[in-house]
Amino acid sequence: ACAHEDVCKHKYESKQLNQSRQPEEKGESSSIREENNDTREQEEMHWYSGSVSLSVEPADSEWLSEMNCYIRKYCIEVFTATKNDILKTSKRGRIVVDQVGIRCKFCMHRPLGDKAVAAVSYPTSMAGIYESVKRWQRVHLPACLDVTDEVQNKLDLLQNDTAWVPTTRQYWTDSARALGMADSIDGIRFSRDPYKPLPKQWVPEKEKPPSTKDKPVASSSLVNTVDRQHFGGYICFPEDKSMIPPYVYFLMRQVEPCYFTEADRFVARSKGPVGFAGFQCRHCAGHAGLGKYFPLNSKALSTNSTSQNIHAHILKCRKSSQALKDELIFLKTEKMKSPRLVPGWRKTFFERVWERMHGDNINI
Repeated sequence: ACAHEDVCKHKYESKQLNQSRQPEEKGESSSIREENNDTREQEEMHWYSGSVSLSVEPADSEWLSEMNCYIRKYCIEVFTATKNDILKTSKRGRIVVDQVGIRCKFCMHRPLGDKAVAAVSYPTSMAGIYESVKRWQRVHLPACLDVTDEVQNKLDLLQNDTAWVPTTRQYWTDSARALGMADSIDGIRFSRDPYKPLPKQWVPEKEKPPSTKDKPVASSSLVNTVDRQHFGGYICFPEDKSMIPPYVYFLMRQVEPCYFTEADRFVARSKGPVGFAGFQCRHCAGHAGLGKYFPLNSKALSTNSTSQNIHAHILKCRKSSQALKDELIFLKTEKMKSPRLVPGWRKTFFERVWERMHGDNINI
């Protein structure tokens, strides 16, 4: 009787335990089913194979330095792995057929064992393409035996070029997507035929003015003047000419109003909120964050460093003419010969500019 009672008690406790586990197991199985569905969808997708240059024209020249443009077009290519590649690669087991990799164009004909280090890489996602190319440039390029003197001289020349454009990593991802690449559970794949032409008129997503509700409220009529002329307007007007040196007037006429966006947070080095008013180079429209300025108060705006930053950018900007650069240099050298101005002109002028951009309702 005691033995029978123990058996019944054990069966009852086991039944209760199983019932308590069912919801948890149900949730676990649901989650597993979702993961399996995602995996099944990835497996059912048709991936393409091929090899193409990483270059996307004419967008590259608008967003990247000449050095990066040259490397993407002439030095490296993206390709899909074959069974033979998988057998020979040191990452065997982690690479699958048709997975997209990046390789050096110069030594691609050599057996893997005869290539210098970092000749081939397989980024796990499109976000890793930039780092793979930079590693090729830093590690493989100096050691590659197949790079010609002509190419090396060209790269050295571009390396020493004074024109500089900051790289936005998002552009590398966007341009890869334009070439037909897509992230998958097995690394990067081609979701469309890489040999087909790019989508017509493809351009990376550029800065758009924030909606009105995101803009700081400003009551000044001068702000309305700037607002109506946004993207092509000015923050310095002819009536300012008599109160500032010709150099400062000419310099401030080279910028236009703009508004801070989420994308600027990573490249324009500002802590301002989205919609915060600033200014940018009117020649390149602040491409890739270069030539964009968002001073947080009128005091920061009026400092010499702000003027120096604008001056330095204009001289490096590939969109500004040489004649304009020469005029800017000339006016700066002649600045000390200008007629003496009213003491405190800098503070007065830049407070006026601040008022034009922000009105009197801005609090940071």
